[in-house]
Amino acid sequence: MYFRYTDKCVKFLALLFFHSLLFSGCSTSSQFQHIDPEYKNRNESNIKVLVIPAISQILDIEQREKLIDRRNREKKSISTREMELFDNYISQLLSDNSQAKFSRADKDIVLRDFKLTHQLLQIDNSSKFDLYLPSEIKTVSKNDEPDYLALFTDVYFNKNYIEKGDGLGRGTQSSYRINAGIEYELWDNRRGKIAAFGRISQNIKLIDVPSKEDYLSILEKMAITIIQQSPFASKKIYF
Repeated sequence: MYFRYTDKCVKFLALLFFHSLLFSGCSTSSQFQHIDPEYKNRNESNIKVLVIPAISQILDIEQREKLIDRRNREKKSISTREMELFDNYISQLLSDNSQAKFSRADKDIVLRDFKLTHQLLQIDNSSKFDLYLPSEIKTVSKNDEPDYLALFTDVYFNKNYIEKGDGLGRGTQSSYRINAGIEYELWDNRRGKIAAFGRISQNIKLIDVPSKEDYLSILEKMAITIIQQSPFASKKIYF
């Protein structure tokens, strides 16, 4: 499957989704989710979704430098260990909570000629969203083409150590707070269009240094949030 889009077409797609975003009733806070009305309540199952955990690996040099600059300005951080946890587990966590079949882009699935066109959307007066639209895709796998692509354009884990006196002269109490976030896009690889995108976050307080289980718990909550606003059927019913 091979898609080519002219700059004019890409700009039209971005403009179309920007207007639908404004009028679809989504939140104007820094955290938001948007799904094209065409993809709402589809509850698709047994479809194949190819996960690209970190698009920075496939951006051109100029795009990568701009992404790094934005992350630095917004003071977003992620360690090598955290990036490895995200890469290794996000596909499985999405699969655990959806009837779609998620697989990570690895040595079994080769991406060739993968090019992204950057569009900056103004969400509200103080928030913008970096949308990366595939302008040229050719995927090769052992089986067949994925139905969707799940691209993660940003992921971070900002950690703060908090130490407070108990007020009774008996010492201090310490804790950790993690502010974690993801920016994602769901691309319909069959029709060549964006199905959903968003920015979600979790703010968690811990009594000790975050463990692997803590990270996986945070990632699973975000995976569930993504599935709830996607074309994919959930494995569970959430109230």
